Amino acid sequence: MRSRLRKGSFTRRSAVHLLSRSRMIDMLLVSEIRAELHRRAQGLLPDRYESFDELLNVALENQLRLEEQGGPGPIEIAEPFVQTEPKAHPVPGHSDPYIEALDSKLFGSLPEPPDPGTWSSPVLWGQVNRLLPVMVGARVLGHLHLETEFQEIPLAVWHEKAAALATALHLHLLDLDHEAQRRRGDLWSIGFPRGDRASTRRYANQFLGRGSSRAPGAAEMLGLVTIRRAGDEATAAITAAGVEWNALRNPVLDERESTETISEAEADVYLRILSRQLPEERSFMALMAELIEETNSRTALEDELIRRRPDLEKYASTMRAGAIGRLHDLGFLERTREGTSVRYSLAPRATRLNLIA
Repeated sequence: MRSRLRKGSFTRRSAVHLLSRSRMIDMLLVSEIRAELHRRAQGLLPDRYESFDELLNVALENQLRLEEQGGPGPIEIAEPFVQTEPKAHPVPGHSDPYIEALDSKLFGSLPEPPDPGTWSSPVLWGQVNRLLPVMVGARVLGHLHLETEFQEIPLAVWHEKAAALATALHLHLLDLDHEAQRRRGDLWSIGFPRGDRASTRRYANQFLGRGSSRAPGAAEMLGLVTIRRAGDEATAAITAAGVEWNALRNPVLDERESTETISEAEADVYLRILSRQLPEERSFMALMAELIEETNSRTALEDELIRRRPDLEKYASTMRAGAIGRLHDLGFLERTREGTSVRYSLAPRATRLNLIA
C-alpha cells in the first residue's frame, strides 16, 4: 500500500516503513519532511533513537495519544523498542524475589556512582514522571548482583529482566488503579512499560539508562547504578546509593496493602541522595514546589517557570509535567479536582522533610 501525503511547503523527503502487527500488513508511506524538522530530528540520532523511522513512529504514537486524551497535558510518552517478554504479574513483595527490598548487609564494596558532571543536563528529563519504576529497576540490578556474586551485569540482561518485571507490575498496578478509581495524574501504573515496543524501550532508556552522557537514564543520573562501556560491550552495577534507597521497605513492592507509592522514609533518603549526587535536580524540585504555592494554574506555573528558568523555555511543559509527577510520587504534592480542573498544593510531608529550604 502506497500513499503520498502533502501539506505545506516541504524540501526534504523521507520514506517511512511501518508494520501493522495486528494484520501483518506492510505499509510504505512516502512523506515529505520540512528541512528544518529533519535537521533537528537528526540531532536525536543515534543517542535517543536508532533510526529516523523509529523517531517518526514514536512521534505519531505520541500525537495519537494526545488526541485521544482530548488535548494538551501530561501523557505517557512512547519510545523505541527493546525486546522483552511480559509475564504473569506478581503480587509485589511476596512472589518475585527480584523486586523485594535489598538487604544492605549482603553488599560489600560497591562501585562509585557516575560523576554528575558527565551529564549534558543536570536535571531529570521531564518524561521521567514517576520514581517507583526507577526503584524497581535498581532492585532488579541489586538482586542480579547477589545472584552472580557481584559480577558486573551485561546491560542487555539487566534491561530485559527489569523491563519484564516492570511490565508485569504495570498489569498489577492497573488493577489497583481500577479498584481505587484513580484518574489520570493519580495513576500508580504510569511510567511502567506496557510490554509494547515503544513503552519498553522508553523504560529502559529513560528510567534505567544505557551509559549515554547526552541521553542518560534516571537511575544512572541519580547515582543508583553505574554503567560502563568498553567498545560494543556495556555492563551495569548497583551503587551504595542504590542499595541505600532500596533497602527500605516500599508500600507498593513490599506490603500487601498501601495508600501511597513511596514512603516518607524513602522520600527522605531520596532527597539526601539528590543533595549528594544531583544537586541541580534537588534545587529544581524545590523551585517547582515554590511555584506550586505561588501560582494558581498550570499556565501561570509554566509562565513563572520560564521567567525563573529561561533555559527551559522550549521544554517548560514537559519539565513541569515530569516534576509534578515526581513530586506526587514522593508524597509531596496533593491534587484537588474541581470539575475538569486540577489544583495542586504541597502536602505536609514537603514541610516535614524540608523540601523547600
